Amino acid sequence: MQLDRALDRAMPTLDQHVRRCERGFPQLRARFAEDLWRGVASELEARFEDLGAGFYRLSRGSASTVVHGSALMVDNVVSYRLAGHKPLSLKLLEQAGLGPLPQGRLLAAERWTEALPMLEQGPVVVKPAADSGAGRGVSTYVCSEEQLRTAVRAAARCDSQIMIEPQVEGHSYRLLYLDGELISAIRRERPRVTGDGKHTIRELMRAETEARLGSDTPRALSPLQCDLDARNFLEFHGLHVQHRLSAGHTLPVKGACNQNSAQDNVDITGRVCPEVEELGRQACATLQLRFAGVDLIAPTLDVSLAASGGVINELNTTPGLHHHYLIRGGAPRRGPAAIVVERLLEDAQ
Repeated sequence: MQLDRALDRAMPTLDQHVRRCERGFPQLRARFAEDLWRGVASELEARFEDLGAGFYRLSRGSASTVVHGSALMVDNVVSYRLAGHKPLSLKLLEQAGLGPLPQGRLLAAERWTEALPMLEQGPVVVKPAADSGAGRGVSTYVCSEEQLRTAVRAAARCDSQIMIEPQVEGHSYRLLYLDGELISAIRRERPRVTGDGKHTIRELMRAETEARLGSDTPRALSPLQCDLDARNFLEFHGLHVQHRLSAGHTLPVKGACNQNSAQDNVDITGRVCPEVEELGRQACATLQLRFAGVDLIAPTLDVSLAASGGVINELNTTPGLHHHYLIRGGAPRRGPAAIVVERLLEDAQ
């Protein structure tokens, strides 16, 4: 209903839209985080204390831990940096015999033309070598020299070193591990819009962003941006941001799934094949991570990655917990945040 009302209103100008996003989404994320950790404290019968600046302390008896956003006091700064450096972390996984892994290239941004021959094999993904957070600087479905030049420029704003990898088709999966145990698994679909026969894809994306800000129940914590990734994805599929979708036609609008909403996330906990579950466990052990999200791209997790043609995409040491709560059908009965805090409080006893 919020989306319908957003479409019925006169579409705001781009500048108004940008200002509203800049103001609204940080507040939305802050409210979500506070509600999440208050809920966890209540579930665990722990004390909740607002320390200010987005930090919260959860205590039970003499044990306590501090959280901030999705970040928890589990691993250390070296672990974060190691996992966040994509080329090095993938190299360590390869040395451990784990995979399949993306067969990409690490380049200094100014040497981007060396990757041009990769385009002859199909579309590529361009991303910063270091973790930029929330998919910033990542462009998918890069097919032409001009697109590659533009994508490299976007990635270089985050890191002077860039990764260029073949585009792997399939779903995006996030497997969340704590101390070698798979505690949550989700399939993250690409963000989508549904046409009404009147508005363009760009307008539908903008209306979806407005609806996210106006929703009583959080459906997403970021705007649906009509950016380089959206333009590349749509162009690859023969579309343009000014295309008008027919009424009732639902369409994915981006290659990356970071800006999707609750309707695009599906809980598959308990439905991951043993080979894939063990692979994720070994990947965390190789990088000596207690708590991490293992990101996979594959057509399915019913079989091994080798059988499906999937890959280990990367490991995240500060995985966005909201993806495991904003899911189709509503939040799980007991989410991963409570499981992790429970373990931390037990460790601190």
